[in-house]
Amino acid sequence: MAAKRLERGKIEEYVTYLATPKRVILSNLLAGLARGLGFGVGVALLGAIVIPLLKRIDFSHIPFLGELARELARLLEGRLMR
Repeated sequence: MAAKRLERGKIEEYVTYLATPKRVILSNLLAGLARGLGFGVGVALLGAIVIPLLKRIDFSHIPFLGELARELARLLEGRLMR
C-alpha cells in the first residue's frame, strides 16, 4: 500500500514537472551546460596528462606505434597551443 502511494506521488510529481515547459527547458539547458563544461575540463586534463607521457615514451623501436605516437603528440600539441 505505502509503495503504491509513493509511486503515485512520484508519477504525479513528474507529471506536474512536465506540465511546466519553462522548467523542463531550463532544467535541460542547465544539464547540457554542465555536461559540456565537464567534457571540456575532462579533455583538457586528459590532454595535459597524455601529451607529456607520449613525449617521454620512446616508441622509435616499434615501427607502426612510433610513427603514430609522434603524429598524435604533434597534433595534440598543436591544438593546445592555439
